[in-house]
Amino acid sequence: MTDEPKACAGPECELPVTSTHWRAKYCSQRCARRAQVARNPAYYEAHRAERVAYLKVYYQENRPRLTAANKAYVQTHKAKTDQYQAAWRDANRARIADNNTQWRANNRERVRVKARAWAKRNPEIVTLRSRVRRHLKYATPISRDALAARHAYLGDVCWICRDHPTRLTWDHVKPLSKGGPHMLANLRLACQSCNSRKSAKWYGIAGLDRLVAEIAAATRQART
Repeated sequence: MTDEPKACAGPECELPVTSTHWRAKYCSQRCARRAQVARNPAYYEAHRAERVAYLKVYYQENRPRLTAANKAYVQTHKAKTDQYQAAWRDANRARIADNNTQWRANNRERVRVKARAWAKRNPEIVTLRSRVRRHLKYATPISRDALAARHAYLGDVCWICRDHPTRLTWDHVKPLSKGGPHMLANLRLACQSCNSRKSAKWYGIAGLDRLVAEIAAATRQART
């Protein structure tokens, strides 16, 4: 009869301890470090900057060895790693979105190159997306009179950067690709720059102000 595996003694961890050593208490070195910090949080908080600086230097000097060890660990503990990463992503969705947005803002040309290369490798998907967009847009047509009335109501101003450009385009506040309807209530006037930058971005209703602020700031910066 085999004994059931022990539960990890790390803080907020319920994974089993896979090591058979009788002194093993943690499922990984990560949990062991977390437990160490939890036992003396005041010390680690007081020396946080020193530890961060030391770890950066250590990782730079030992990057190949650490990368190889990390890949080997992931391959050996794939199920456990997948479980941990899925839980981390669920708990840090806002942080991941912010990091991705910041990275794209700092690497615009690299993003464009990757997007063009992806489109060339996947022409059938690009075509399918265009067909879906056209279907969503024209399945519920809006008359010219209704659009003219909406334009008069909104005025000649971009709803994102609040500028008064010579040319305005119609923008779906919630993109069609994200499930937004093709109806007057979802249509706003935007300048070409803001409309192109917004594209199919959508942070949800709660993140609409943040989305508008990011795009407006990028447009103003490009115009200066």
